[in-house]
Amino acid sequence: MSRKKGEQIITRYEEPISSKKLVFTILNIDDIQIHDYERTISEEHLKKLMAAISKTGVYIDPITVFKDNRGKYFVLNGQHRLLAMKRLGYEQIPCIIFDDPEIAKNIIALNTEKAPDIRDMAKESKSIYMEYLENYPQEPETIAGKYIEAYYVTCGFAYEKMEKFGGSVLETLMRKVDLFTEHPLKQAVKIRQKRADKLIQIYNKIIEVEQELKEKDIWHPFIRKEIFSHINPYKRLRVIPDDFDQVIEKLVYNLENFDIESFKPQLNI
Repeated sequence: MSRKKGEQIITRYEEPISSKKLVFTILNIDDIQIHDYERTISEEHLKKLMAAISKTGVYIDPITVFKDNRGKYFVLNGQHRLLAMKRLGYEQIPCIIFDDPEIAKNIIALNTEKAPDIRDMAKESKSIYMEYLENYPQEPETIAGKYIEAYYVTCGFAYEKMEKFGGSVLETLMRKVDLFTEHPLKQAVKIRQKRADKLIQIYNKIIEVEQELKEKDIWHPFIRKEIFSHINPYKRLRVIPDDFDQVIEKLVYNLENFDIESFKPQLNI
């Protein structure tokens, strides 16, 4: 399939509920961006999609994209379909384009609700952790790693202290550095609680930055994740060279020196 620049408009139509005028088109896959703060990609789901597309030889469902006032395209719904087509070597994909900021915000909010609830995962992980603590207090904390992840345990303690803590905001980085220790569980639990305090500290500072941005009329539903992505010095690294405390120290420093004036949101709605 030859590569053409820009939109290849197939049709314009009226959305039946809102009566908004929408565009059904073909876009070049490389022209569509996925935000850093989108949901984590499920490799299993991606492989199933690729297998289904390869088997049927047909692509049916268009993805939903937002075209901002700079002419950039961002996927709102369908990032797995987009990546599946890209990995299979296709250059173009059918899309429904929204350019209404309010509709885009609503779609983002609805799509976010589909994500697994990290709060429930954290509470469940902490509960399992506490059972290990009760039954094996002298065993190294790593014993719990067979069934649960350290970060979700830490989040469990954080949610206990701060009901509206947003564990998903920090998840992409902290899952890589918040690991189980070799300390006995009866000692390690204190470390885990202190780590929860540090996560809350980071999250509260992100909220402070968010409020400053709101005062300048800069906001969208994923702004906290974008702030975290902006101050994350490790986002392009697969292996993090620093330990938990060193990472926290750098994040705090970057938040305290956050330049509100030069910050430009990736999602401009």
